[in-house]
Amino acid sequence: MSKRIVIIPNFGESHLIKCQIPNLVDTLQPDIVIYNESLFPKGPESKTNINEEFRKKYCYQDTNLAWDTLETQQLIKQAQIDYPNVKWIHNEMKFPKDTSASEAYTMAVSNFEDLGIEVEEGDFIFPYEPDIFHHESIYETLTNLLEQLNPNQGFTSVWLDFVGTQNYIEKNNNPFIGNVRGRKLCIRFGTMDFYQKITREFESQSYRDLFKSNLLTFHYNWFRFEKNKQLRFDQIVRRPEYWNMFNEGLEEIYSNTVNKIQQDVVLRPERFDHMRWASYINIEHPKAIKTHPNYIQ
Repeated sequence: MSKRIVIIPNFGESHLIKCQIPNLVDTLQPDIVIYNESLFPKGPESKTNINEEFRKKYCYQDTNLAWDTLETQQLIKQAQIDYPNVKWIHNEMKFPKDTSASEAYTMAVSNFEDLGIEVEEGDFIFPYEPDIFHHESIYETLTNLLEQLNPNQGFTSVWLDFVGTQNYIEKNNNPFIGNVRGRKLCIRFGTMDFYQKITREFESQSYRDLFKSNLLTFHYNWFRFEKNKQLRFDQIVRRPEYWNMFNEGLEEIYSNTVNKIQQDVVLRPERFDHMRWASYINIEHPKAIKTHPNYIQ
């Protein structure tokens, strides 16, 4: 019988992993879940300056693990108790110096042999990220999609990129106004060459070899606060004034959500096309994310 394997690179994401663990169980009913924790040597866009100051600020002691790794590890230990039918693994990744983001991601979603996991032809692999979720109602739809796949095939889903709170998404990725952006969700394993070809598109996000599906993925990439938010600012290289303006947009989004104001918000005022805005949206969210601090009750 084909296994469902979820594998997730992570760094400084315990606040999301806490919510993601029950969501994985509710939506995928996985057999194996792997959290491969480590700092990418060049960050998520291959541009981060990982110097001593950065490491001192964000790493746990003299390791490549994040400052919150003890919480992450405890969450996974608790998952082993709460969901004993799932095999849960926390692993510290080791990357060669100057490994690009795409190569680091590929290494972190394909180290099955190192972990004693035998991946067989026909297994369903979900190379995830710590900030992606699905609504609990998708299980049957997802299963139907999986059953249509042959080995060395996979599909994308439509990603909603949430900004700040549950009521705002990136406007350029708003499918409800015709801006559809799909990213990989699942690959049915055939060969490691095909699998890694897909995962190396981590930065380009082209995924031309995958089928398109209409399944909605909730991507809480800007559900971040305090140190978690500053980490994101420091990982993605932009001018300081860029992040100052972006943060002003996040503050307006928070205020609009609290005050139930339904209007779009400018996130990047130096660009005046629609791609620089956040769209107001009203949609039912996965129940697990509703305990996150960025979900405004």
